[in-house]
Amino acid sequence: VGEDVTQNLATIKSIPKNIENAPAFLEVRGEVYMPKEVFLNLVQKQEEEGKKTFKNPRNAASGSVRQKDSKITAERNLDIFVFNIQQISDEYKLTSHKQSLDLLKEFGFKVSPRYNVYDNIEDVIKEIENLAKTQQYGSVTNLQNKIKSILMTAKSI
Repeated sequence: VGEDVTQNLATIKSIPKNIENAPAFLEVRGEVYMPKEVFLNLVQKQEEEGKKTFKNPRNAASGSVRQKDSKITAERNLDIFVFNIQQISDEYKLTSHKQSLDLLKEFGFKVSPRYNVYDNIEDVIKEIENLAKTQQYGSVTNLQNKIKSILMTAKSI
């Protein structure tokens, strides 16, 4: 059993507080992160105050979510990408991951802007190469933060 960080997650502005036509039950999974610009400003403030600085945005986000005081978490301007529906009530019959991401967007959740369906492995490899180039050249317009991994989901094997 993990920590209860519900109050802290409630401070993340991009998590919808009300969902129109909400299912009776919905459980989602996502990745909380600290945008690069927010991280750089936080580190600068910590340095100016003579405090120990966070080493990277991932540690800063993790530490922020675990704060005992949700006001501190709110000040950190965290964001989230929701990437999966763990459970949903029976009135929804989801048959693909893309369908679940589309539904999450409809509900107002922020999902990765890059989720595509490919028909062959060659196109998947091209997309991975394109993401690697984006990271290599640090294109802030496409990705606010460095990524540590790429997730691909197969419809069938």
